[in-house]
Amino acid sequence: MAFCSKCGKELTDDAGFCSGCGAAVGVSEQKKDNQRKVSFDGEVHKCPNCGEILKGFESVCSACGFEIRGTKTAESVQEFVKKLEALDGEKGGSAWLAHQAFGEGQLSPIEEKKVNLIKNFPIPNTKEDIREFMILASTNLDPVLYESQTKTAKIALMGAWKVKMNQAYQKAKMSFGDGADFRSVHKIYDEKILKPKRKKMTLIGLAIAVPVIVAGVVLALVLL
Repeated sequence: MAFCSKCGKELTDDAGFCSGCGAAVGVSEQKKDNQRKVSFDGEVHKCPNCGEILKGFESVCSACGFEIRGTKTAESVQEFVKKLEALDGEKGGSAWLAHQAFGEGQLSPIEEKKVNLIKNFPIPNTKEDIREFMILASTNLDPVLYESQTKTAKIALMGAWKVKMNQAYQKAKMSFGDGADFRSVHKIYDEKILKPKRKKMTLIGLAIAVPVIVAGVVLALVLL
């Protein structure tokens, strides 16, 4: 429905002039009502469990905690593994070639790429993906994997994995709560991060304690 801009009289759809005041009717007035449309850009995503509207890239419903599988984060770990495997397959990526071209204190270009790839990997959001990443990281913290590489490469690669594993663990700690899901992640973390630390501290303690004990025994024998 359109109206004359001069006198306000209702206009017919094909009117060229207002029947009330005779003013010429512009195209804008004829089409005015048709132009008042609501435009939607993109899709509205709702939680399949409770119907809550989800924010962009949200993988866990903020209302009911339902995990939204099928999001991009669900495939992030698999894509990450493929990138690592692609680097291993690049020419010059083998440990032997790296040793021939670079000294003990240097990383090969492939090793540098792997370290950066690990460091820059964004920790996923869902429980399943975090667990999957923790398992992946734990397998890559096996020193046997780096026996053929330089000490520098071993320290750099294992260090990068430890940093990301710590990040994943902290995210799980904040997101999972104290349930079975978190306990499964904690078990992996304890085996690969906490237990080696405890073992190291024990060895340091023994290294300090044994000389002190020996010195005490020797002193006691001298004083007898």
